[in-house]
Amino acid sequence: MVLTASATGLKAEPGTAAYGASKAAVIQMARVAAREAARFGVRVNAIAPGGVETPIWDNAPMFGDMVAEAGSRDAAIAQMGRAGMPLGCFATPEEIAGQIGFVLSDIAATITGSVLVSDGGYSA
Repeated sequence: MVLTASATGLKAEPGTAAYGASKAAVIQMARVAAREAARFGVRVNAIAPGGVETPIWDNAPMFGDMVAEAGSRDAAIAQMGRAGMPLGCFATPEEIAGQIGFVLSDIAATITGSVLVSDGGYSA
């Protein structure tokens, strides 16, 4: 099992208290569930992405302003990635899906109670 948390559950940012607290709770829930489910052979982990190129940004008022300033949605996403991620870009949904696939695979058979932080260095 893989629960979706967020890097915001690991790194404090102004204005994100409710979202960050809920994602921190997801991380703790994954850890507790991993301990409880291990005796049944069930693994539980969480993934904590940073910025991901998804439609969630389209409803954020500040993002609309960034699109207008940058000239396009793609340019605004790229600008946010360069500004907020040490690796300089957001993840794609396909990259996050691949990472979840890894954690669910037999290759990761001994990984449980862990948080895969996939945030381009944002929370480092």
